[in-house]
Amino acid sequence: MGRETKDLTEADVEFLSNSENFRDDEESMDYQAHAEAVRRRLNINLRVKFLRHGYMDFDTAKKGEGRDIFTCTITRVGSHVHLSTPFGQSIHSSTGDGGDPPDFYTVMSCLERYPAEDFPDWAYEYGYELTPPATYRQAHRTWEACRKQWNTLKKMFNERELEVLRSIQ
Repeated sequence: MGRETKDLTEADVEFLSNSENFRDDEESMDYQAHAEAVRRRLNINLRVKFLRHGYMDFDTAKKGEGRDIFTCTITRVGSHVHLSTPFGQSIHSSTGDGGDPPDFYTVMSCLERYPAEDFPDWAYEYGYELTPPATYRQAHRTWEACRKQWNTLKKMFNERELEVLRSIQ
C-alpha cells in the first residue's frame, strides 16, 4: 500500500517551504518539482476523474467556451480522511474530453489552505462585492466550500504539514 508518513522535522519544513531549493535556473522556480517533493514526502495521492465539459457554478457568463470539469480526490497513505472537490480546468488547458487533467501542483495551489472563519472578511480578501443578493449568495456558497475544504485538510494534516502545503503556490 505504501509507507506511513513520518513526522516532519523542522529541517523538513524549512527545506520543503523554501522556494530557493526548487529553482530550475537563477530566475524561476520549478513549481512542479516543489509540489512533487511535498506530495512524496507527505504520502499524498491524487485521483482525477473527468466529469464533463461545461461550466462551473462560478462561471458567470455561461456562454462561449466551457471548461473541462473533474472530480479531484486527495488521499494520504494511512489516513481514512479524504478530500474530494470539483475542479474546473482553465479554459486554455481544456480539451473538451478531459485530455489534459490537472496535476498535483495545479489542484493544491487552488485549495483553501487557511482558515476561512469570518465570511465578510473572507469576501473582502477575495474581492467579492456582497451586493446584489445573487452575488452575495454565490460568494457565500463559495465561502462554505472553502470552509469545508479547510476543515477536511485540518483533519488530514497537522499544522507543520499544513505549513508545507501552504508553500505550494
